[in-house]
Amino acid sequence: MKFLITSLLAAATLTSASPVTRQTIEGFPPNCLSYARAQYIIEREIAYLRKADLADARAAGEELFAADFVQYGDSINSLRGDPVGTLVEPDGATYVNNTLSSPPIRGINSLAMIHNCTHIFWQWQFIGIGGPTAPNTIKGFTLLTVDNTRAEKPVVEQYVEFNSLAWAQNIGYTIEPPAE
Repeated sequence: MKFLITSLLAAATLTSASPVTRQTIEGFPPNCLSYARAQYIIEREIAYLRKADLADARAAGEELFAADFVQYGDSINSLRGDPVGTLVEPDGATYVNNTLSSPPIRGINSLAMIHNCTHIFWQWQFIGIGGPTAPNTIKGFTLLTVDNTRAEKPVVEQYVEFNSLAWAQNIGYTIEPPAE
């Protein structure tokens, strides 16, 4: 019994003397993306896409997207008539300029956000694609690759997918099922 009590006291002393932190967990990268940083990146992405304040939208885009940023997304490629797998945006400056020259997204609802050390998965719903009377809300997701060693311009890649048929219908395409 005396041995058991001594062992428990020794274990408690060791535990309180060396608290477990992110750095003491074997294999846990020191530059891992935190929840707060992931949330901040999504909040700035929303400001960028909504363009409620164009100066703030530009600042958000320039804050987030690295010079070596690239974007992929077959939903976008299908709307543009480009082959599947084609690069959508070749760099951060082009992406910022192209996005800021397009109409704003009237409403953005975040449906989910999860992350690991280097990626953020953001599921969203866009309202108002194609104008205020557009019939469809558009659900999709963005998978962001983040280089968390960068204090500025941490987003280096995005992969975006969404309901491209609903988006197409909202912007004026005629959608007809194939004849049977």
